[in-house]
Amino acid sequence: MKKYIAFTFLFLWLVIIFLFSCESAKDSTKTSKSFTKQVIVVVEKITKIDLDEMGKDKVIDKTFKVVRKFAHFFEYFVLAVLLMFVFQYYLEVNIKLVILVCCIGLLYSITDEFHQLFVPGRTGRVVDVLVDFLGICLGSFSYYFIYGKDRKNSCFRTKSNYGRRKKE
Repeated sequence: MKKYIAFTFLFLWLVIIFLFSCESAKDSTKTSKSFTKQVIVVVEKITKIDLDEMGKDKVIDKTFKVVRKFAHFFEYFVLAVLLMFVFQYYLEVNIKLVILVCCIGLLYSITDEFHQLFVPGRTGRVVDVLVDFLGICLGSFSYYFIYGKDRKNSCFRTKSNYGRRKKE
């Protein structure tokens, strides 16, 4: 059952990435700026700095591109973790799996940027592929190091490693 849930989450995440890529340039910018505004509100509350509307607009204009790149990174970080989670049901979690996930994620990123060439006002950017790939690498290596540290007590155990004993 866990396997199907993992596949479902992976599929939904791929659809989410695709839908974000389907947004026109105008809608994508609007989404990014709206999210950036929310981040600034949170930062204002945490730091107790009060920006007037003009100050907020300047901060938004200067930071929303960073937020967009972070969104790319985050999308593909999560994608890598989900891919690792799905594949761990079928393959041993090792460096070969990390490389496989990095290749699959890179391929999806390239096709995603290619897809954006056909969306009004959007372009496919090599920089975005590189940011995506950084997220993929960090996500898959994070999973590998967390999962590989202590397989016996890991919450990611599969049926195949339940009840196994160390040979004494």
